[in-house]
Amino acid sequence: MSKAAYVFPGQGSQAVGMGYDRRIGSSYLDAGIGYGGSCLPKDVSSLIHVAREHGYEPTIISAAHEVNRNRVDRAMAKQKERARKASVFVGENGAQKGEELGVEVTHRQIDRTEFDGYQSLECEAEIVSHRDRPCPESDRGGRCFDFVTDRTVFYPEGGGQVGDTGVAVFGKDEVRIIDTRRRGNLIAHFALHSVPGHPLESDRVSLRVDRERRYATMRNHTATHLLHAALRRVLGDHVAQAGSLVAPDRLRFDFQHFAAVSPDQIGEIERMVNEAIMADLEVSAMTMPFPEAVAAGAMALFGEKYGDTVRVISIDDFSKELCGGTHLRRTGEIGAFYIRQESAVGSGLRRVEALTGTGALAHVRRLVEERGALAEMLKVSAEDVERRVRALVEEADALAKQVRKSEALRARDEAGDALAGAAEVGGVKLVTTTAEVADVAALRQYGDALRARLDLGVALVCQAGAARPVCLIVASDRAIRERAIAANEIARRIAEGLGHRGGGKAHMAQVGLPDAASFARVTEFVRQTLETLV
Repeated sequence: MSKAAYVFPGQGSQAVGMGYDRRIGSSYLDAGIGYGGSCLPKDVSSLIHVAREHGYEPTIISAAHEVNRNRVDRAMAKQKERARKASVFVGENGAQKGEELGVEVTHRQIDRTEFDGYQSLECEAEIVSHRDRPCPESDRGGRCFDFVTDRTVFYPEGGGQVGDTGVAVFGKDEVRIIDTRRRGNLIAHFALHSVPGHPLESDRVSLRVDRERRYATMRNHTATHLLHAALRRVLGDHVAQAGSLVAPDRLRFDFQHFAAVSPDQIGEIERMVNEAIMADLEVSAMTMPFPEAVAAGAMALFGEKYGDTVRVISIDDFSKELCGGTHLRRTGEIGAFYIRQESAVGSGLRRVEALTGTGALAHVRRLVEERGALAEMLKVSAEDVERRVRALVEEADALAKQVRKSEALRARDEAGDALAGAAEVGGVKLVTTTAEVADVAALRQYGDALRARLDLGVALVCQAGAARPVCLIVASDRAIRERAIAANEIARRIAEGLGHRGGGKAHMAQVGLPDAASFARVTEFVRQTLETLV
């Protein structure tokens, strides 16, 4: 073992090394490369070779310190354990699909996994590596694992499109693939099975993608391209994609735009996409050099990294984009397109959520059924639902207005009774009362009625019947002008003295009380406060 200590530039998971340097005082094994450091070699020459492959050039710091082999082994074991515990697989819905990952078992080295999923949904492949982990979905003590193959028909999650699911057959065993992810230039399949032991009897596997799910995803992906083109035509060329989700049950498209999309614009975009669907336009894919694709008018997304050769998806003369995802052959296969929602997700950022195919038809069917149920409850035809609802809203508004008028009359009468029982503190009237009101707005209305009849005084009105009542503080104009007694100043002192938060303006403020019993303490506190102010 060499006595030299090597340091590799970088930080976090990119900092690798072996040995110990007294100036730094810690092991460089805290980070590691590959799969959480689990594949770090023990001899320095191999480590240097691996580091250089990852773009790092080692520097000899010191040759004066002996590297302790046992200490290195212990540090390596600890790092492997950390890597194993930190490695989890998260599915498209955010749920954890596995727990601690096992050690990667490599069958043979390859540079990349060939993707054959554009032309087929089934293939035979060779397993080049696999990795075990506990399987929480299994109730029979089985194992989950992921594996990499030399070729596959499973599309890995990327470009907004979710990973494929399906079936993998290992000899006599068939297991379900619950997701597909990229691992650099390799493609990893995440398998779920509940049979004890491991199904791998050979390095060969038959792969079969879930056809229905893939085609549902393809409908949404091709529709996303139509939506993008329609948005630019209706809203303007400034519209730029800022993110997307292409799943089998829905599509989501984020884009840059300065305002909400109006209902009329939504209708126009939806109409334009559905017309392109009904026109049954051809969808074609071509591979060409990046500059040639851009020169041909293909839309490249800002911030995306593209290789020298790119794949261009053209939908007749309606849309042309750089895209590595899977698509239909003709737009007519989408069936239908329905925009479910348009919303804001940030400053200058909008989001459209939409449905296609049977999903769109099912959603419209639910809306029709809900409208029918409303019509039955309102005892009108489906066509008259909107008219009847409008009439009910107008009727409710009229009743609410009448209630407010009645409450104002009641407040005026009760204010007179409250004023009759007012106390006097240094020539300033102090009115304390409770009011049975529906909400804080009605409480303020009550306070306005009191204030209109206060000459020189302060009133405290507590909301009756509430679990956490509001105490309203009202100061008359004379009290503010002649005695500098302001409602918001009283609220501030209550907050400091009793801890009840509140605030407001000079003529009216409020504080929140933890319970009804606190009103008596607030009343006494305000009486003492007025004595100091007057």
